[in-house]
Amino acid sequence: MSQENVDVYFAAKDRLAVGDHDGFARLLHRDVIATVANFPEPGPFLGRDALVAQLEGLAIEFDGQRYADVDIIADRDDWIVLTYRWLVRGSRSGVGVDADVAVAFRVKDRQLIEVHWRESRDEALAAAGLGEQAMAREDVEVVRRVVWDGVDAVALVQDDAAWARWSASVEKIFEPDCAFAWIAPGQRVDVTGLDAFRRFCLDWFEPWDSVYADIEQIFPAGDKVVMVTRHHGRMGGDQHDAEIEQIFAGVYRVRDGKVPQVEFYTNRAEALEAAGLSE
Repeated sequence: MSQENVDVYFAAKDRLAVGDHDGFARLLHRDVIATVANFPEPGPFLGRDALVAQLEGLAIEFDGQRYADVDIIADRDDWIVLTYRWLVRGSRSGVGVDADVAVAFRVKDRQLIEVHWRESRDEALAAAGLGEQAMAREDVEVVRRVVWDGVDAVALVQDDAAWARWSASVEKIFEPDCAFAWIAPGQRVDVTGLDAFRRFCLDWFEPWDSVYADIEQIFPAGDKVVMVTRHHGRMGGDQHDAEIEQIFAGVYRVRDGKVPQVEFYTNRAEALEAAGLSE
């Protein structure tokens, strides 16, 4: 769906560039809202006719437009934020123009219903309500949804039905090839995907009767989320009656609301260092 919406945006731009105002208008929702940060009249322009009237002069001023370095910065909550280079030539002067463009837009029924052109990536993200602080909060909530907070992890990974319910609830959050790493002094284990992660957990929890993880801290660090947990449980056998506690930390990389990488550490300091932070 993301690429389809990106195609709608550039199709509208192409029609505008060749002076096909009717074709441009057909790709605009009748209730479209738009703003243009670097125009003399920035808007908002309310409705299809108002936006066409404002932009139709662009086809006269420029020709030969091309796009390069298209990058989807964000794809969340119906919003797409793009950055790209706009390569055109002045119709009268013949002078080439190479401009960096950032835009946030929404598509409804294959028509643009909201568009905000900005001069920078951060401004476009803010126009979509996806500024750094908002995205950081969302990333933290994404990670909260996948954590075994207050759940017996041993029972979860050993029971097929319980694992199936949990994995079904998070399969849209973890990337299919999500990379999991367990990092301890002198030891590192890497696995890929939820099934391999379960097999690792089955081996790791084999001596344990129960293990619970309680969240102590969770906070954003750029494109990562750091989570510190207190693990407590009992090992099997009569000689292990006392409950054992240990602090672990996970570093979750979050990209467009999904998790492609998780690293687990046996101490908080190493996790902070991996996230580019320090005590």
